[in-house]
Formats: sequence, C-alpha cells, structure tokens
Amino acid sequence: MGALLTGTVIFLVLGLLSYFIVSAIYRNDKDAQALGQLSVVLATVCMFIMWATCYLHQLHPLVRPIKGVH
Repeated sequence: MGALLTGTVIFLVLGLLSYFIVSAIYRNDKDAQALGQLSVVLATVCMFIMWATCYLHQLHPLVRPIKGVH
C-alpha cells in the first residue's frame, strides 16, 4: 500500500497548495474566495477518488484474464 499512501499525500499537498493560492488570489472578494475554495476542495476530492479507484482496480481486477491457447 505504499503507492496508495504516496498518491494520497501528493493529492493532499496539491489540494492544500491550490486552496491557499485561490485564497491569496481572491482575498478581497469573499464570495469569490469561498466559491474558489469550494471548487478546489471538490475537484481535489473527486480526482483523488477517481485515481484511487483506478489504482485499486488494477490491484484486484473484477474479471480475471483468460489465457488463450496458441
């Protein structure tokens, strides 16, 4: 599970970095800042879930490969 933990840390760091960048860009407009922060959090969570699902699916495929006779 080392790669899953590494990917989780990478998504967490990039999400936090993006969150603070949006906070700095929209520091004068609180409504835009809140919308930007929400967008960053939702996008990060959705991308992480998609990545984790694809990664875990490769570890345990639902359909086993069938070896053909050649």
